[in-house]
Amino acid sequence: MKKKSLRKILQNVKRKNRGITLIALVLTIVILIILATVTINFAFGENGLVSMTEEAKDLATNSIDYESNARANLAGFMNEFIADLEAGSSEEETEEPIPEPEPEIIPVTGISINPTELEFTVKDTVYVHKELENIQVTIEPENTTNKNYKWQTESGEEITEDMILHNDPGGITCVAVSEDNPEIKAKLFISIREIG
Repeated sequence: MKKKSLRKILQNVKRKNRGITLIALVLTIVILIILATVTINFAFGENGLVSMTEEAKDLATNSIDYESNARANLAGFMNEFIADLEAGSSEEETEEPIPEPEPEIIPVTGISINPTELEFTVKDTVYVHKELENIQVTIEPENTTNKNYKWQTESGEEITEDMILHNDPGGITCVAVSEDNPEIKAKLFISIREIG
């Protein structure tokens, strides 16, 4: 009986070992599948070896293109430089001339006229524009940049060649206005008086 029971015990142990072996086998397969997945992801994933290899290849290609362009540009520069040296050109000849300084602008500070009044009678025909040609206008300072001025009426109307005064007592105020500064003015009064 002891032999049979020993046999039974050994059979039971073998059966238990088969169960443990089966579990160990399943665990080994699961671990191998996990390792295979990690390895495949490492090789082909977004940051895997294959994509990193392609990026390295692109960088190398771009670097070679950049280096080729840089060499071509340098060669072109050197050829131009050597040609300039052979032609005898010097650095002084290729420099741009120094620009002339801008002249100083001297603004108008005053305007005066002489005489400041003209008088006529109602019998006289006064061509205002012609009379203004005989007025002495002085722009100050003497060395001002813009000595131009224009004549206008006190209301700002331009005095034209066809402006005539006659037969009416009264007069007109003519204003010499600086073109440099319209705030600077001088006035001349042309009066028409009655005879008597």
